Amino acid sequence: MMMQTITIQLQNAPKAMFQPLDMLPKDCEHRIPFGDISLLADRGTDSRILCQGVSGWQFELSLYRCRCRDRTPITLTVNESRVFFLYALNGVFHYRTPNGGRHSLSHGNYVAIYLPKGKYRLTLGKPHHTLFGFSLPYGYLIWLTRHYAELAGLADRWKLLPNEPFALPACKLDGTIWRTFAQIKSCPKRGTELDGALKVYLARLVTRYATQLAEQRLSAAEKNEGLSRRVAAYLQEHYHEADQISAEALMQQFQISDTHMRRIFQESYGITIRGHIQTLRVEAGKELLQTTNLTIAEIAAKVGYEYTDSFIRLFKKQVGMSPSVFRRRHA
Repeated sequence: MMMQTITIQLQNAPKAMFQPLDMLPKDCEHRIPFGDISLLADRGTDSRILCQGVSGWQFELSLYRCRCRDRTPITLTVNESRVFFLYALNGVFHYRTPNGGRHSLSHGNYVAIYLPKGKYRLTLGKPHHTLFGFSLPYGYLIWLTRHYAELAGLADRWKLLPNEPFALPACKLDGTIWRTFAQIKSCPKRGTELDGALKVYLARLVTRYATQLAEQRLSAAEKNEGLSRRVAAYLQEHYHEADQISAEALMQQFQISDTHMRRIFQESYGITIRGHIQTLRVEAGKELLQTTNLTIAEIAAKVGYEYTDSFIRLFKKQVGMSPSVFRRRHA
């Protein structure tokens, strides 16, 4: 095919080559009207890949439309390490990385992925698949990370682990992206003006991806914060009931693993769940010492301690004096 960064071969027909076309087929759903056109077709497997592309500049851009009668294995050879932004406009793309990892990109989703130089296996089911993508060199990626911190992971992995593929989280295609695709499709520019116009459109796609990644992280943070508040409210109500605040009881109540719950609670409040329970018990004990005539043992039991000595030790540790001394000073 015409692009230098990637070479595509049908594994069942490795000698089949992309051949240039003068015009697009009439049934071509998506198109880059200003791009070069080529077709890889194999009659034996009834597989065909139509490629439209713009190469010869730093943002190699391409659109692939694949038709497969049966499940079709493909070999992708990446001739130069690059970061690719890949948009699944139709179908599902199953792929394996050289380290054996299995991944997929399904219709309506897109992803940014760093692929080092090497061979990759891609499997297409039937019948139709459409993939839009563009690639970036290292220098331009570094420039982007100065504006979009969300992309820094790609540059870091490229620099520190250059032989290992790496992908950022996938995001959904939305109205902004589809409108940008429409503008690319109808772009009237040519020559040097085309170069500038495409840079604007692709920059808009990169900006939208960085924004969606930030929104995903914010959404996760908000979700964790909400869970932490619910856990805190539950502990406030049940701190004195040992059977209701065990790790097993909390996991059943909130349907989340004990490890994950403890981590997000400490991130939100700066204290462990156990430490928070102890603080609630001591504060409740202080209130009872000042407002009731209950014995120390009765207060210990009321705030959730089976053994009075355990309550006294904790109280001394947190307040700096024993419960009896505290009562005398605050009577």
